[in-house]
Amino acid sequence: MFFGESPAAKLCKIISFWVVELEEKGNSLTARADQIIEIENSYLGYKVLYDL
Repeated sequence: MFFGESPAAKLCKIISFWVVELEEKGNSLTARADQIIEIENSYLGYKVLYDL
């Protein structure tokens, strides 16, 4: 759901999911990461390294 619900979004995934910490407070969701997050988009054919 983080990337959306379209067929293209279903082909996106966080490769290094273990570095992401999620915290929910009420209606808010906060993400933290001490390391670089690797995200792969198979639909468009690219990989992103994201420093949060």
